[in-house]
Amino acid sequence: SLEVLARYFPESALAVANDCLTDPSPVVRAAALSALGRLLPDDEALPLLATHISDPDQDVRAAAVIRLGLMGSAMSSRALSDWWREERDGEVGRLLVEALGRGYAPVGLMALVEMLESRRDPWAFRAHHRLVCLAGRDVGSPDQWRAWVSAQEGQVRLTPGSEDE
Repeated sequence: SLEVLARYFPESALAVANDCLTDPSPVVRAAALSALGRLLPDDEALPLLATHISDPDQDVRAAAVIRLGLMGSAMSSRALSDWWREERDGEVGRLLVEALGRGYAPVGLMALVEMLESRRDPWAFRAHHRLVCLAGRDVGSPDQWRAWVSAQEGQVRLTPGSEDE
């Protein structure tokens, strides 16, 4: 497996994982994304992961969303922030909502507010739940949530770990 190869021969694992990104098997592509997300520094992994959030297979999209979410940065949140409008799979959507709330990156939090405002199920419900979990309370209307997000800017906090690891 790539995990074992990465432990003992990281350079070789990196080359294999890169080759696997174009494999016809979604299982292989998802494993490659997961491995690359761990092997590469975030700034190098981000473009590779971001290109796969639109993969036709839900498992590949899920792997990309999980790894981008674990980065918790403004850049990873930006890569995810517009994708929610395109995503149709419920499980990938759940992961996407969780990923956008990691790290309190304002761009990710604003995407959650947009989801809430869209009133599109299940996005609005999931976004509201995630925002309430992050704030520790229901802040109120979308405008009140925007003000809360603005107040979070500059604060360095990471959300608790999740079950997707």
